[in-house]
Amino acid sequence: MKWLGAGMLAVIVLAAVLAPVLGKHAPTEQPYREFALDGPSAQHWLGVDGAGRDVLTRMLYGARVTLGIALGATLLAVAGGVVLGAAAATWRGWFDAVVTHVVDFLLAFPSILLGLVVLTVMKPSPVSVTIAVGISNLPAIVRQVRAAFFAESAKQYVLAARAVGAGQWRVAVVEILPNCGALI
Repeated sequence: MKWLGAGMLAVIVLAAVLAPVLGKHAPTEQPYREFALDGPSAQHWLGVDGAGRDVLTRMLYGARVTLGIALGATLLAVAGGVVLGAAAATWRGWFDAVVTHVVDFLLAFPSILLGLVVLTVMKPSPVSVTIAVGISNLPAIVRQVRAAFFAESAKQYVLAARAVGAGQWRVAVVEILPNCGALI
């Protein structure tokens, strides 16, 4: 089953990448005004919208933007979550308390509400949407990475690294982080 999902995702990504080749015109071009609101046909597989634009072409170009936002938001959430979660679990003390309380506060809000709050602060654009989605997913990743770091820090190989004199950040980056890779 997972191969079916991976195959479908690969087809969508390939279609988005090849949008300039597969699409007949630019997504905003209106060459088919005489066919406005026509249904699917051999020439227009998904039909034409009310402004005379090919729907398939617009979907292909829209997939590019959507995939870019999804990739950017995921990278932002994972990178920020790993850094904050690892730092909180490594430094502990007041920094851990602050990060934990901020994450708990952010998790109290529904993700969509948190994203909308971020979007109201920023100017509407695809970058703003990327940041809003990334920030709304960040708290859950921070919490998971922090918990994984705490669990790993009690294991024998971490204690052995500390016993031979490895510093806090060397233990976190060289010993613990690779063992949390599957979770991340």
